[in-house]
Amino acid sequence: MTLVTRLWSIVFFSLFIWVALVTSPQQVFANAVCDGTNPACVMEYISYTYTYNKEVYGPAPYFEVTLVPTEVTTIVERCTIPQSGGGSCQCCYQSGCYLDCGIIQPTGGPPGPPDEPPADPPPLGSTSTPVPTSTPISLGTIQARAVQVTQADTSCTAIRAVPTTAGQINNTILQFTRSSASAPPAQVQSGANYVTFANILAGWYTVDSVLPTIDWMYSRACWNNLTTGTTGEGLSQTLNANQTIVWDIGYTLGTAWLQTQGGDVYASGTVRSYIPNVTPRVFSRDGTGGYPGIVTYGTSYDLDSSALSTGGTLVSSTNWQVNATQTVVDYYDYFYRRFDSPTVTDNDVFPNLLSVAKPASRITPYYITGDMTTFGDWTVSAGENIIFIVTGNVTIGGKITITGDGFAAFIVKGNIIVSSSVGVSAGSTASVLDGMYIVSSTGTFQTGASYLLLSS
Repeated sequence: MTLVTRLWSIVFFSLFIWVALVTSPQQVFANAVCDGTNPACVMEYISYTYTYNKEVYGPAPYFEVTLVPTEVTTIVERCTIPQSGGGSCQCCYQSGCYLDCGIIQPTGGPPGPPDEPPADPPPLGSTSTPVPTSTPISLGTIQARAVQVTQADTSCTAIRAVPTTAGQINNTILQFTRSSASAPPAQVQSGANYVTFANILAGWYTVDSVLPTIDWMYSRACWNNLTTGTTGEGLSQTLNANQTIVWDIGYTLGTAWLQTQGGDVYASGTVRSYIPNVTPRVFSRDGTGGYPGIVTYGTSYDLDSSALSTGGTLVSSTNWQVNATQTVVDYYDYFYRRFDSPTVTDNDVFPNLLSVAKPASRITPYYITGDMTTFGDWTVSAGENIIFIVTGNVTIGGKITITGDGFAAFIVKGNIIVSSSVGVSAGSTASVLDGMYIVSSTGTFQTGASYLLLSS
């Protein structure tokens, strides 16, 4: 290749690159403001004429392109939603409405031309680049309320059936989380009436309800799309254009809860205790040594009645918690065997197994077949030892407290149910159940509708 040929190649390549840059399609919108004298949205569209001149230099052709602005066309857009006192408006072409205008006067203007200006033609031999266009606004409506339901029936059918004259949770604040498509101002519910968020942007929404007091326990959120007729559960759903979604959020009033102090807590499944506004507001209180226990759960935990929180900061003063799935151990069977698998029952020791007063202290456990209920408050004094092995369920009918080195244990194959009468006021720091309470792998420890403080 000669020196002249190489120079020609460089010049041709440079010219080609220059042409590619200049011939990009151009569409310019300017002065997107609203005219105060004629209160309508005004936009100027500047069009260009492309001139193509084919020139030949040596063996290879190239195209020289000249861009000449030929005219400025004023497009008057119709303002359909003027705001009181001036503000933004919604401007419409035939193809749809767009938020692309500025400040206007409080009255609307006359209709404008029928359509948007056309795009310029792409240059010869070039690939046109899509020019962004305005997107039509998609609006919808959401209605929401919080209502009281009974613990006996927290289904969506029951929640939706609550009339506006009943089930009132007055002064509930209804709003949306930050992840929602828009954030209209929060609204305050009156009685059990719905609040309405009208003409809000379509998209994904998550409802957030703030109850007037902490005495409410979240049960279930049910939504109903009135436009499509679809229903479902949960606090999140997509709102599409021209749709209306109604949320009914059910709560129950009051819930049983408990605190522990000093000892560790382990549950192979879920640890749940909705801690109200007490001091300290924690599930595990500090023990006499100045530290709380470690809370271990197998599947989940929930310490806050709020629908949007599980109470990760309400575990303890140190928030020591562990998610650990362990091999399921039937502790009833384990301790039953450790006590030599008793076969002779002590049912005849008590005249009424549904009203068992504190028995005498002894080293060997009392072996009960069937269900039993304790009667009265038990105080296990220093040196005393009371152990029960029960094949059925046990209902704790009174307080059980320990002094000194006294010891009490209930090893139960069924469930342990604590009577509501055992609880104390939320502000109390008095322990009401001391000792060991063990159920089988299929059993549960159930508190009544009152506050309990368990001490290890």
